[in-house]
Amino acid sequence: MPRKKLTYTHLFPYHICARANNKQNFPLPTYDMWRITTKLLNKASLKYKIHIHAYVLMSNHYHLVASTHEDFNIGKVMCWLQTSISKAVNHKTQRVNHVFGGTYKASLITSPIYFANVIKYVYRNPVKANLCGNVENYKFSTLKYILRQAGLLTFS
Repeated sequence: MPRKKLTYTHLFPYHICARANNKQNFPLPTYDMWRITTKLLNKASLKYKIHIHAYVLMSNHYHLVASTHEDFNIGKVMCWLQTSISKAVNHKTQRVNHVFGGTYKASLITSPIYFANVIKYVYRNPVKANLCGNVENYKFSTLKYILRQAGLLTFS
């Protein structure tokens, strides 16, 4: 069965997921993957003018909620991001094989209610996986940084 065709638009955000190869853990510890992926997400936001609404890194996959700019479609952004992450991870681990188990999966978020539910789902993912007791305590999530900026969470 062929994949559902993805709509390319800058008018709505996307929920994007990518899984490590063979559903195994990423080849680096989560802390190192966090450093690599957040650095490259920052570069992508500058290079492709994407807006990152939420990002959560798990041991074998990540969730990203992002909006694209009218000049760059999600395909171009994700091709650059996935390739850059793979190159950085393979360089650090001296590997030559795939980091990701295939292409990313993306869903277009077309309503405010759907957006709210996706954000909740993404940030609750570590709690559901029993990696932390509440969303604020998960280290590899942008929520902690958003709450700090809003003055709702002190630095720890």
